[in-house]
Amino acid sequence: MIPITSIKGIGPSSALLLKTNGFTSIKDIAEASVEQLQNVPGFGPVRAASIIEDAARLLAEQAPSPAPAPAPVIKKEGKKKGKKKKKDKKQTAKKKKDTKKSDTAKLSKKENKTKKGSGKKKKKK
Repeated sequence: MIPITSIKGIGPSSALLLKTNGFTSIKDIAEASVEQLQNVPGFGPVRAASIIEDAARLLAEQAPSPAPAPAPVIKKEGKKKGKKKKKDKKQTAKKKKDTKKSDTAKLSKKENKTKKGSGKKKKKK
């Protein structure tokens, strides 16, 4: 329990005045109206309002904070990326294989042309 003297502007004598007028805790003061505190000798409207405000602040600080919300679960995308990499590797390998086939096909066509070319008629002189 926080003592009433923790409120800004409340010393031992003001705390005694408040207690004798029914304000025994910070909660009592925070929940009071300005008019109720004005009934205490030495408390005008401005002082009453500032004391109520400070008491409410202290009360809020004293209250236990609510339990933090659980952290959201973040799905890791590492597996998906790994799958994509495997697909990329497969596609790259397939492209290389296709390229080799087409290179081989080109070579064999050249070889065929060379062979066909060897059978050409010789020019007559």
